[in-house]
Amino acid sequence: MRYITIVLCIATLTACKKPAEQVADIAVEEVYGKEHHYDTLLPDSTSQQTAATSLQIFSYTDELCQYKGYYHPENISLQEIEGAFTLWRDHSGSIESPGVFHLRNLHQIREEKDNYLNRISKQYQEARKKLTGLTLPKDPYWHTIHKTDLQELEDYYELVSTEAKAFTRPEILKTSRFNTQCAEYADALTGGKEHLLKVWETHVQSQGLNNADPERLMQNFRAESQSTAYLDYAYINLITFGWGNCANDQIKRASRDEAMNRKFEALFTRVETVECDEP
Repeated sequence: MRYITIVLCIATLTACKKPAEQVADIAVEEVYGKEHHYDTLLPDSTSQQTAATSLQIFSYTDELCQYKGYYHPENISLQEIEGAFTLWRDHSGSIESPGVFHLRNLHQIREEKDNYLNRISKQYQEARKKLTGLTLPKDPYWHTIHKTDLQELEDYYELVSTEAKAFTRPEILKTSRFNTQCAEYADALTGGKEHLLKVWETHVQSQGLNNADPERLMQNFRAESQSTAYLDYAYINLITFGWGNCANDQIKRASRDEAMNRKFEALFTRVETVECDEP
């Protein structure tokens, strides 16, 4: 009778399975589809059954699509995926710039400078806390991006706080480490009128090289430089568009490119596109 039982079980393998094994088969089919079931899960492999049935889902979006990423929690944690996602899609902590483009903005930042500095200090602290609190995958790539983002945050905070102070005290630009490359603007704002106007005009001419209407820029310069408020106009042009842009160009930023997309997708066993909007 013993030999007959063995033969019957081989002939009807599914019927001899325990209920728990049948449930595991159904779970794998739901994740992989029936066509992948026997490639992924062998009937005699308990470890493969456990790995397949422990798949978790991380749902996320980019500019156009929604996705589901399937991952093994024994290989990577949810916190590590969330940390990488923050660097990839949500890395920037918002620190507002002074936004001085017109005389009214200049007057406002001068009147509200202390409030503005307190506000961006809080924004900086919150952004830094968020970044330093991330849990990241073991891949050194993500730790390099993390280090770059932290330095970017430090640099940008120094830039906007220095810029805000300079609208009242332009000499402060000379104490910034960004001034190594941007000294011409600080020198012009702390020198005599003749030198100021010369640097200002040269700056407007350089802006005209990348502008569709350079003559309009020169007309604005002539009108503003002859105005009784010429010094205020000079502050706007040489701090916001001169020193500020020069300093901003010195900040190193991580590239959010296709390489980072691939690195993020590589965290998962597979990624499924759920839905996409029209581009």
